[in-house]
Amino acid sequence: MLHNETILVTGCTGRVARAIVRVLLNETEATIIMTSRGEVTLQTDVDERVIFKQLDPFDKKSIKECIHQHNITMIVNTAAVTNVDKCELDRETAWQVNVHLVELLTQVCRIHGLKLIQLSTDYVFDGENGPYTETDVPEPINYYGKSKLAAENIIRSAGIDYIIARTNVVFSAEYTNSPDFVQWVLRNLSEKNDVRITTGQWCTPTLADNLATTIIRALTLNKSGLYHISGFDYVNRYQFAVAIANSFKYTSDRIIPVDSSELQQTALRPEKGGLINFKVESELGVRMLTIDKALKKLQNKWQNLIS
Repeated sequence: MLHNETILVTGCTGRVARAIVRVLLNETEATIIMTSRGEVTLQTDVDERVIFKQLDPFDKKSIKECIHQHNITMIVNTAAVTNVDKCELDRETAWQVNVHLVELLTQVCRIHGLKLIQLSTDYVFDGENGPYTETDVPEPINYYGKSKLAAENIIRSAGIDYIIARTNVVFSAEYTNSPDFVQWVLRNLSEKNDVRITTGQWCTPTLADNLATTIIRALTLNKSGLYHISGFDYVNRYQFAVAIANSFKYTSDRIIPVDSSELQQTALRPEKGGLINFKVESELGVRMLTIDKALKKLQNKWQNLIS
């Protein structure tokens, strides 16, 4: 599979979308249609198999025209409002992007017989008993998690071929519209700023390229359904921040451990989130990266993170 596929990727300015495109170019012969609502200047050395289109994903007519023009066979939807506090404060926008857009794409996939690959999150769980497997019952405690679970439910009930890939705390060497957790920690340490990090909010941090490679592996094997795809190690945010400092040869003295309640975050966060990758290992033959191995892959690109 994926030899002669034409894949539409939404949200092309995001780190996950770009990682997926890199893996598709390296490991398949697929043609990729990268889409964004706004103008994006692509690098001059982008592969000829990548076509950029400025496309409003809420415009069903434009999407249908794109599907027919390029003979699209599947859609990878990475477009989302992922800022948890913004979702809590602006619920209308969060629902529009995280749920209504998925509903539209699902309708298009059903009409045209396309496969949909959707990114989701461990925030669909309440964080009482993490890390979680695919069979655990979701119970989100913030609006971001509720919106992502609603999107999952729409896809599952749509009668289409799909992959839902839940992940968490995704990081990469590529700076996008907003820094990820690794980039935020490294920037503050490089500027000699103290950073207050919770000793809670346990997670399984995930390298974007590792996530992308696993998704493409599932597509290559023609798999469908729900998969938990996240890093191998289970840590709290403070432990992760210390690992970041150690990996990039910074002192961890400026990383101040605090309780989650001291951060006064707008939206509640699961205290024990994170995901278990047993299904990925058994069905796809993939062993996800440890934090140390994932961070080593970033070290040579550190200048790009802080420039």
